[in-house]
Amino acid sequence: MSTCIRNLKIILPVIGLFLMAFSGFAADVKMTIEPELISLLDRAILKVEYKDTDGTAIDIPEVEGLNIQYQGPSRRMEMINFKTTTTVTHSYLVTPEKVGDFTIGPVTVKFKGGEKTLSAKLKVIKSEDDEKAKEISEIMFSEITADREAPHVNEPFDLTLKVYIKDGVQTVGGFNIVGGTPDQGLDGEIEWEVINRGREQKKGNIFNVYTVKARVKTLTAGTFTFQPQVQLNVVIPRQNRRSYLGDPFFGDLFGRQETRRFILDCNKLDVEVKPVPMAGRPDSFTGGVGLFDFNVEVGPDHVKAGEPITVKMRIRGRGNLTQITPRRFRKARTTNSMKCAVFRRSQSMKSVSNRY
Repeated sequence: MSTCIRNLKIILPVIGLFLMAFSGFAADVKMTIEPELISLLDRAILKVEYKDTDGTAIDIPEVEGLNIQYQGPSRRMEMINFKTTTTVTHSYLVTPEKVGDFTIGPVTVKFKGGEKTLSAKLKVIKSEDDEKAKEISEIMFSEITADREAPHVNEPFDLTLKVYIKDGVQTVGGFNIVGGTPDQGLDGEIEWEVINRGREQKKGNIFNVYTVKARVKTLTAGTFTFQPQVQLNVVIPRQNRRSYLGDPFFGDLFGRQETRRFILDCNKLDVEVKPVPMAGRPDSFTGGVGLFDFNVEVGPDHVKAGEPITVKMRIRGRGNLTQITPRRFRKARTTNSMKCAVFRRSQSMKSVSNRY
C-alpha cells in the first residue's frame, strides 16, 4: 500500500508539469519591424504575427513618406516544452520616400481570444550614397507636359514625359510607363516613344534625362487627367549592409548589390478639351480639326470635249486628318453631267491627298 502511495506522489507532480506546459501558451498577435533604423535607399520588413491562432492580413493605415506593400503569408510550427506552437506571419515591404521618424498604426486587430492594438516605429536617415537627398524624388522623378492647353475634340495633341535620374544612379532594364491615363474618352491606347536621351542640370545637380512622347486624341470634351507611373529598377550597393531572410527581396546574400524597383513621382496634368464650336460650322464639316494648308492642282489645263481631267487636292498640317473626306463637286453649269471618282487616296502623319 505504501508503494502505491509513493508512486502516486511521483505521478502527480509529473502530471502537474504537463498541465503547466500545455496551459502556458495562449493566442496572441504582435507587430514588429526589422530593422527599425534604415537609410533612405534601404527598406524594412513589417510583420504581423499570430501565435496559436489563425489570422488574416490586415489593412495597414497609410503613412505619409512610406510605401507599404503586402508580400504574403507564411506559417511556422515548432515544439516548445512538448507543445506544438503555430505562428502565422503576414509580411509587408516598407520602402521610405523621405527621411524622418514614422509610426505605423495604431491598428486594432481582432483574433480568436480577443483583440489588440498594434503599432511599430521606423526611423529613416539620409543615405550614405547621397547624403544631400532627403527624399527619393530628389534623386529620381518624372514630369509630364502637353503642347496644347485647350485642344478641341478629335484634335491631336502631344504629351511629353521626361524621366530624370540623378547622375551616378545605376539602373537596369530601362523603365516602364504604366497607368495614369483616363479610363475612357481617348481614341485608342497611348503609345509612348523615346525620342531623346540627354543630360540636364536641375537644382545644382546633374540628371540623365529620357524624353518620351505620345500623340493623343479625345473623342469627347471635358477634363482629361494624366499622371503616368514610371517604374524602373535601381542597383543599390549592399556594402556593410545586412540581409534579412524575412525580406522577399533580400537578393544575393554573398553579393554586394541588389536591384530594387521604384515608382517615380510625377506631376498631375489636366488637359481641358473643348467641343467643336457650333457657330459658323458649315454643312460639309466632317469633324476634321486642326491647322491645315489646302492645295489644289488641276491637269491637264488644256483638254478637248469629253477628255478627263485630274483634280488633285492635298491637305497638309496638324490635326485630325482621318476625319477629312473627299470633296463633293456640284454639277457643272456648262455640261449636263460631270462624273467624279476617287481613284487614289494617300495619307501620312502630315498630309492627306485625294485624286479625281
